[in-house]
Amino acid sequence: MKFGVLVVIGALVLAGCTEPVSTSLKAREGQTAQQAVDTVLQVRAISLVVGVACRGQGITLRDADYRAAVARDVRNLAAQGYALADLERASKRANLNDRLTKNAIRYLEARGVRKDDPETLCAYGRREMAAGTAVGRLLKTT
Repeated sequence: MKFGVLVVIGALVLAGCTEPVSTSLKAREGQTAQQAVDTVLQVRAISLVVGVACRGQGITLRDADYRAAVARDVRNLAAQGYALADLERASKRANLNDRLTKNAIRYLEARGVRKDDPETLCAYGRREMAAGTAVGRLLKTT
């Protein structure tokens, strides 16, 4: 019995020594529901591309279940005051066009990622993790 208590206390102490990484994405102040959804989906999509492409280089997604993570983001946006109906409409519109893909490509290219050089994508992922950005918080080293 005492050993079990010591194990639990030890686990709690160790857990307190490491700061949990939040993988919930938030909207920026003043964003419409569409802008908030676009932001969340773009960050998730970029992290997905990095996590999949760089798995062999020791980078992967922190949340293995991408769909569950996006659903959690939508619930988080609703908790921030966005109407669920507005978020659902915004999600459907976002999924119906390739604007987000084009924006994500431009975003990555502006940060030095080149299509013909996958290492630039992994280097970007490592920089994002080191800086603790929204994309970086969604990634982890393996």
